[in-house]
Amino acid sequence: MAKARGLGGLLALCAAVAFLAGCGGSSGPKPPHGGAVLRLALPHVPATLDPANAADLPSLNVAHELYAGLTRFSGTGVEPDLAESWDVGEGGLVWTFHLRDGIRWSDDTPITAADFRRSWLRALAPKTAAPYAGPALGIVRGARHFHATGRGGLGVEAPDEHTLRVTLQHPVPWFDELAAFPIAAPTPPRPTAFSGPFRVVSRNAKRLVLERNVNYWNSEAVKPSRLVLSAAKK
Repeated sequence: MAKARGLGGLLALCAAVAFLAGCGGSSGPKPPHGGAVLRLALPHVPATLDPANAADLPSLNVAHELYAGLTRFSGTGVEPDLAESWDVGEGGLVWTFHLRDGIRWSDDTPITAADFRRSWLRALAPKTAAPYAGPALGIVRGARHFHATGRGGLGVEAPDEHTLRVTLQHPVPWFDELAAFPIAAPTPPRPTAFSGPFRVVSRNAKRLVLERNVNYWNSEAVKPSRLVLSAAKK
């Protein structure tokens, strides 16, 4: 489990963000044909499905299931998700993530390292006003200046489609945990594309219906075929 390490409430949210991960996690037996429908009551339907702007717990929980990141929260910490492995070099300053072969958005287009770089730039841009961009991504070299001004370089490179190289301002051994938050997930180039275990089927003010994303790299481990999330005060 992630430690607070000066990030206060942000890392304390990991247990809540991982709540739905048990429904669509990255481990477990192959589900039976068709799977099951899981119905859950939330305090309110998520205010946003944008992983960069998710701030309330329902939005964070659902974003975690719609958008996969480099890593993913598990019961004991984090595990590989869209990145199958990573290396840490230069005394902990440089993290190199190696993306899985063949990972795809729900609309069947490839997910690349450039998607991560584009999404992190968007999350840190002042006009996006992403509430957790500073706490989660501010450790990246140049991120604080870019977050404040919208200008300057950022220590995130995509040397090829399968490699994301991140340079930090100073070493932190828990960057793999920060990379598991929805703010660090790639945002889709199209609003109907999703990278996580589920995709959106329908949405209104009182109900959100998610369906298993068959293009998720580990979709066979996703137990429910559908999640029905409804607002309930009790």
